[in-house]
Amino acid sequence: MERKIEIREGKVPKRVSDMLYGLFLEDINFACDGGLNANVLCNNSFDGWYMKPGVVEKDCRKAPEKVVPHMEGLRFWETSGLVDMGSKKPLCAASEYARIRDGAVLKNYGYNGNDIVTGRCAISIVEGHTYQFSGFFDASGYEGEACVYVEDENGVPLTEKKCMALSSGGWQERVADLAGVKTAYGRFVLEIKGAGELDVDYLSFLDTDYWGAGDPKWSQGKLRKDLVQVLKELHPKFLRFPGGCITEGAALGNEYKWKNTLGPLHERVSDYNLWALRTTAGYNQSYAVGFYEYFLLCEDLQMEPLPVTWAGTSCQFRTGVPIDASSEQYEKEVIRNVFDLIEYANGDPEKSEWAKKRADAGHPEPFGLKYIGFGNENWGDHYWNGCRRIYQLIKEHHPEITLVFSANPFYGIPDFHKNWKTIRTEMPDALLDEHYYRYPKWFYKMHKVYDKYPRTSAGVFAGEYACNMKLSAPNVFESALSEAAFLTGIERNADLVKLSSYAPLFSLVDGAQWEHNMINFSPREVLKTTNYLVQYLYMNNVGTRILEAEGSGKHGLYYCATADGKFVYVKVVNAARKAKKFVLDLEGISGGGSEPIEFAGAQMQYIHSEDLRARNNLTFDGKPEYQVEIRQKRIAMNGNKIEMALPGQTVGVVRVKMK
Repeated sequence: MERKIEIREGKVPKRVSDMLYGLFLEDINFACDGGLNANVLCNNSFDGWYMKPGVVEKDCRKAPEKVVPHMEGLRFWETSGLVDMGSKKPLCAASEYARIRDGAVLKNYGYNGNDIVTGRCAISIVEGHTYQFSGFFDASGYEGEACVYVEDENGVPLTEKKCMALSSGGWQERVADLAGVKTAYGRFVLEIKGAGELDVDYLSFLDTDYWGAGDPKWSQGKLRKDLVQVLKELHPKFLRFPGGCITEGAALGNEYKWKNTLGPLHERVSDYNLWALRTTAGYNQSYAVGFYEYFLLCEDLQMEPLPVTWAGTSCQFRTGVPIDASSEQYEKEVIRNVFDLIEYANGDPEKSEWAKKRADAGHPEPFGLKYIGFGNENWGDHYWNGCRRIYQLIKEHHPEITLVFSANPFYGIPDFHKNWKTIRTEMPDALLDEHYYRYPKWFYKMHKVYDKYPRTSAGVFAGEYACNMKLSAPNVFESALSEAAFLTGIERNADLVKLSSYAPLFSLVDGAQWEHNMINFSPREVLKTTNYLVQYLYMNNVGTRILEAEGSGKHGLYYCATADGKFVYVKVVNAARKAKKFVLDLEGISGGGSEPIEFAGAQMQYIHSEDLRARNNLTFDGKPEYQVEIRQKRIAMNGNKIEMALPGQTVGVVRVKMK
């Protein structure tokens, strides 16, 4: 019997959500500090917050009193000479600074992994590139100069050396450009030569070829260009930020405070990162990539912003301590927080103090916020009582905003179904955020799950998913293959599933706190995992209406189809080991007219591997090594039919051009 996949217009027209494929960005795996943040100096402000040494995730659950952060001003700085900390005349409120007596040398190795490997240089210098240093100095009781440069592990200069005369008169910023003279990893060096007491705060060192260089709206935080570029290639439709678990924090007080991430960088108040619980060296959030930068990134990449706000409880996986939902604190820090965010993003600077902060940074125009997430992986009466309050208030005052609520972290358990029942009954125009990190068999099995969901109420946001390969290395081809099969079900139901995003997004080599990530990077290089390649194929080949796809002999084949006014896009995944021969029959496609459409030709992009354990690799010092890459070939057509032989273990996207 001939295998055939018939592609035809649906009996009931269904539109593909124009927000179907997007990104989720959380500062895990050094994604922001150590990654997107172009400033490569670790603890650059001398007031980084860190967990007590030895505190791990089980301590949160069993002994939350152990989750006590502390400020450690000279952590990750190697010093010689008389250097300690000061706080009596800060650069800005609540800021500490380094105090140097007479001469001293300070060295910073950058971000080199979870354990901040002692002596391993991690600042990438490229010959011919220009680097900018900036820092604040109070030389009221000092005479001398400060010199800056980058050297390799043997003390060989990688950049030119620049010296700056320092003068009295309170805090003053000094800026110097340095040319890269040799390509290698190095460490930053600040040499102080002189006599007296010198105070130093908020140092920055970055490649001047950052994302948005020259654009005045990028007035504060700067982003690493190659990491943004690899996101741009995906053409994502939205960005969910800033988390994830860090939205809630490891304990009360550690929740993500978006208001602290605004304004000049040296004024932003940092906090410890919840993911420090999976490191031995510690993890501070500098907030140099804050809400202003997230919104700008969305604007530049033409993504809808989807910020997630705190719902009034610490991470329910960890301490899970809520604040009283009837308290003034809840009103101010949870309810008011959401409305202030809307004002910040969309308000008039002439009428709103929060909108004025946006305008003062260089963006007087509104960002056009349309979506807000409330909480992350939450459940229980406390959460849903807050959801009801937020929902009613938003409906009354900001009906243009779509709210996203949590479905609970575990698919299919009682709380998951309870959350769905609540939202379908009480908030039918909202979205529910489902998460799943499962094995390949689960993803293959669940590709039909959304076929059976009701269409008469709330929509789905597949907000975090990835195939978890605990028995082997992460991001192997098998994980990408199973995710591609699952995504055929997402796309087939793209009228119900409004948004979807893989997670996590970024991971620093030797700095991962999670086992599978879409994009790996070192201080110098970027690697596209096999999972990234699936995202690329799917995001860049999707239409505006859903087509029906029905076939015979389906064992091992997963498929879906969409179309727009120019192309038909057919995704076909062959998860079997052997090749599958079949015919793609496109005679049922009319585009709304009475006659079948004629086609001008077809081509296929695909990824394939004989080895399910194949993976793309990047070491800290090396170049990307690709075992799996996107390939392309033309496909012959016979009228409105395509005869295909799809190799085993292949993800293929067939793009058929209409005449």
